[in-house]
Amino acid sequence: MKRNKILAVFCWVVVGFLMGLTIHSIFSEHGLSYGGKLVRENNPNYKFTNPILECEFGPKEGQSRFSASWGHLEKEILDLKKNYNLSEASVYFRDLNNGPWFGVNEDADFAPASLLKVPILIAHLAKADGEPNYLESTIKIDRDLVGDTLPPNILPSESAQIGKEYKIKELLALMITQSDNVAANVLSRIISVAEIENVFKYIGVPIKTVGEDANLSVRDYASFFRVLFNSSYLDRDNSEIALGLLSKTAFNNGLVAGVGGDVMVAHKFGERKNPNDVYSPVQLHDCGIVYYPENPYLLCIMTRGKDVNDLEKFIQEVSALFYREMKAQFPIAPEE
Repeated sequence: MKRNKILAVFCWVVVGFLMGLTIHSIFSEHGLSYGGKLVRENNPNYKFTNPILECEFGPKEGQSRFSASWGHLEKEILDLKKNYNLSEASVYFRDLNNGPWFGVNEDADFAPASLLKVPILIAHLAKADGEPNYLESTIKIDRDLVGDTLPPNILPSESAQIGKEYKIKELLALMITQSDNVAANVLSRIISVAEIENVFKYIGVPIKTVGEDANLSVRDYASFFRVLFNSSYLDRDNSEIALGLLSKTAFNNGLVAGVGGDVMVAHKFGERKNPNDVYSPVQLHDCGIVYYPENPYLLCIMTRGKDVNDLEKFIQEVSALFYREMKAQFPIAPEE
């Protein structure tokens, strides 16, 4: 397991380095970049993860998977941003088989809001790596443990209740699938800040704070999903647990709405609006893995604007853009 983790990190470093040396200047204008070939395990017993086994490099390897015509997506995304009157939008796409990526304004910072529940999830599952039965341990929720919670604009259908006892795995499920702030507050208080910060440090995501004042870009945030897909921080079973929960996220008005109904999406949304200021901008984000048949891809979209409905429509249409492009490049074979 340690060998796989070290190898996965090494591969991503080498891929990034070679991309920068060989073809960055050619495709940077459109945010396009290509990497070497990554050989993956492809174990049918695992549904959500696919770790790297080895790296293979050759001249211009990976370029055949996408053409420079993907640059047209930048114009379409910027047109959608204008049509929906967004003040800012960022998009980051990465092919998870071989590593090519596409970005528009991918380094801009946003308030991640509920997106930060994913590193909390990873921190608890990392603890479960070394503590048998940790996820089965129980905790009784009291007012002090919950503390102050921000009222969500997108209400969960189920929330942890004060006075009740829950298993850690049940709280994790509520935090992710329902984006429950009560469960998130409890889970962030029963684990040390250092354990959560270790997730950021290992992945290499720069962040000054893991609280409400945090800021992240789409490209940085996408790293959490990459390490889950590659099982490079957690062991494979716990990576499967994480992505399995994320595939049950109860928010279908973003990435999910833009893809085919039979395509699974493991994702997390985040939203932020100051409830005391009706004129403050709204932020809505949706990031995750779209399990397009034989060609899974990572898509992260962060938005800022005046109307949450416009932000939702923008995310849906950008998701649909990439889904259509994947269908054009890699048609889905009909079932026999």
